This record gives sequence, structure tokens and C-alpha cells, in this order.
Amino acid sequence: RRGTPAPGPARTRAPPTGAPGDPGAPGQRLVPLGPASRPRARWLLGAVALLAVALIVAFGAAVSVLESKVAEALGKHSETSAIRVGWSGVVVEGLRIPAPSGWPAADALRAERVTVVPTLRSLVRGDPYRIWSVTLHRPYLSVVRGRSGKLVALPGLRADSKAPDEATGGSRRVSLREVEVEDGVLEIFDSRVSTPPLQIRIEQVEASLREMIVPTLLGRSEFEIEGVVKGVHEDGTVQISGW
Repeated sequence: RRGTPAPGPARTRAPPTGAPGDPGAPGQRLVPLGPASRPRARWLLGAVALLAVALIVAFGAAVSVLESKVAEALGKHSETSAIRVGWSGVVVEGLRIPAPSGWPAADALRAERVTVVPTLRSLVRGDPYRIWSVTLHRPYLSVVRGRSGKLVALPGLRADSKAPDEATGGSRRVSLREVEVEDGVLEIFDSRVSTPPLQIRIEQVEASLREMIVPTLLGRSEFEIEGVVKGVHEDGTVQISGW
């Protein structure tokens, strides 16, 4: 006689795997955009593209304004081979600022190349014009130390800064956050030591200067300078920092 099977636990069907809303979960399917939603998406994409183009054009125009600001800051006696405007800033090629009469060197400043990078804030603000960085590649700078011990540099720029700007009614000012010098030459003419001034030449100059205002050179500027001091019989090294 056959017996009846013993009752066991009830069998249940396993629920479908996958989180609700997961496109890969069973029972879920992607809902394509309807005909009414597609024009709206195209309009939004077009608006974003137009905004990006407008920002690029506005930035390029503002950087072009920087070109005239750089030319003004260099002074009317400066000479350049070329001034090129790029998306990141302005590049000045073959810069030369002749020294005035009575200066012990022929040039106050020379540089093979100067790269000027503005801050975004300066592109929409006026005087003083704020510059993020200025990099001088292979520059030459002459400095005079007077009998009082004070160092004087860029006499041509300082003379030009005394003339008022016709547009603003004041001196033209450019605020520099940082100035980098690469492979430069510095000549110091020390009138305090002898007459004519003692000439000290420093080559292979690597320098960093922070927070400057040109052409007035007012304010407190921190600096770090290192280079090779040329001597009669042998050379030496120098490292200077301060403000």
C-alpha cells in the first residue's frame, strides 16, 4: 500500500533581481523621448553652445584690451619686435627700454621674450590692472645705487608714470602678482663705492618677485634672487632674498 508524501515547506517564486528603476532589471524598459521632448533638448543644447561661444569671444576681446594695457605700462620710449595676443595672455618679443641721458648703461631693460598672463578678474575691472604672472626670458636689467644707498631701476618707466593718463586723469598702474626671471643678467652701478660707479655684473640670474605695481614701483615687494657674480679672476655665487 502506497503511503501519502509528508507535507513539506511551500515553494515560492524568487523575485526578479535588480533594483527598481534599473534599466537592466527584469520587467524594466527604457522609455524613449517623445516627439514633444526632442525639440526642447535640442534648444537647451543650442543655448549652452551659444553661451560657450559668447564666453570665448568675450575672453578673447578682453585679452586684446590687455595688449594696449601692456603697451601703456611699458611707456612711450619702449621698443618691441612684436606683441602677440593669445588665449592665455600677451607675449612681447624683443623688448627694449633705452636708458635716459646720464644713466651708466645704454639700456634700462631688455628681454628676448616677456609673457603676461592676466587674472580673470582683471579682464572686467579697471585701474589698477591685475596681472597674474609676468615671465621674462633672458632679460637684462641695469640698476643704479645712489650715494644714499637707494637702488633705482627702470628710470624711463618712472619718468613716464609722472605724466597723467588722458583717459583716467591719473598715472597708469598695473599690479603684478608675480614676476619670474629666467636666465637673466643684472648690472649694478654702485655710486656709493666709487666715482665713476663700480660696475657689478651678475649672470645666470633666476629671480622671483611678488606683488609689484608698475610703473610706480610703490608698495612692498618680496623677492628672491640667485646668480653668478662675475669677477676679475674668478666668479662667485650670490643668493639674496627680502623685500
